[in-house]
Amino acid sequence: IDQGHVRDLARRLDLDLSMPIKNLSKGNKQKVGVVQALMHRPELLLLDEPTAGLDPLMQQEVYRLLREAQADGATVFFSSHIISEVEA
Repeated sequence: IDQGHVRDLARRLDLDLSMPIKNLSKGNKQKVGVVQALMHRPELLLLDEPTAGLDPLMQQEVYRLLREAQADGATVFFSSHIISEVEA
């Protein structure tokens, strides 16, 4: 695992990697899941509502990260109850 990549993902999502997961809010736990999904630079991403519990600024950052993964060759599938997320 590229630790620099993990730190960059955490920085972009404003996530403190030194905090125990049990002490994190729902939104920060969601961010941990996004970092876990992206940290190996997978070829295929299957995500279930990846922006649930995130504020609008963090939602936009997750969208940017997913678009970057797609631009790097990853296939991205995700579900959402918010139509505008799926259409973007």
